[in-house]
Amino acid sequence: CITSYVAFPGGLRALFVELIGGSVQFDIFDFRATLEKQAKADGCHQVIFLLPRKWASKVPDYKISHCLLCKDLA
Repeated sequence: CITSYVAFPGGLRALFVELIGGSVQFDIFDFRATLEKQAKADGCHQVIFLLPRKWASKVPDYKISHCLLCKDLA
């Protein structure tokens, strides 16, 4: 899990939570409310999860807003 703050042109500020898979030592989704609270306290307008689509069911109150396509390069 990697978290970072991003400020977009136009004033939008967001907390990115990037979950890239692999062996998970703890369930980051248990800390979702804490992440959201901290992001709001830090002036963020959104929390954005970047995660494998199969994990989307873990955050049912979030909407899928973009499609990210990846290609492994040999």
